[in-house]
Amino acid sequence: MIYENAKQTVLQAYGAEAVKSFVLTMSTLRLERAITAGTNQYTFPILKNDPSGGGAFNTEIRLKQQDTFIVSHMSMYIGIPTGATDTAWLPLTYESPFLTGANAIPMRALWSGDIQITINNIVYVYNWDLQRHYFAPITQQTAALGAASPTDSKRLIEDTFVPVEPTVAFSGAKDNLIQLNLDAAPASFTANARIGLMFRGVNAQNSTPVS
Repeated sequence: MIYENAKQTVLQAYGAEAVKSFVLTMSTLRLERAITAGTNQYTFPILKNDPSGGGAFNTEIRLKQQDTFIVSHMSMYIGIPTGATDTAWLPLTYESPFLTGANAIPMRALWSGDIQITINNIVYVYNWDLQRHYFAPITQQTAALGAASPTDSKRLIEDTFVPVEPTVAFSGAKDNLIQLNLDAAPASFTANARIGLMFRGVNAQNSTPVS
């Protein structure tokens, strides 16, 4: 169904020959922003060649300028890496008191707000509430990993991933504006913390030159 929806989206955007000539592949976009004190609005650059915000983290997956990405599912998460280049961490779907300590309650503010997606000045996603992406697992880490303290139970194939219907098509040739708006900035947060958005769907390779 995801693939068929993507073909229909490409068909409507580019015409019948596009489905034959473009390579459609299952794919992912992963966008991240460092949490900043006092900030309650975050804009997520989506293109690989976008230098805004100091460039992409090494854990991000951005869109090539010549491609189109048709979204099927979206997730919002937080990350607690040890630094800007750390890759040995997993997305958190809740505030994780063991990892965030005294910042756990303030960081719940990160799930109070909404997402808005605008493409070429047309709003496709409006007032998408962040709370639909909150998932506190039954088993939670309470100490350093070991026999007496298991890791969080999670299935990142599904936890916090929500279907996007009607779908959204990001294009490397268009103005894609992704904004996350918090009701209020968290009063405190763990060092190096990030907010992340992950999109899963179908990527139409080399599709934008004919648009």
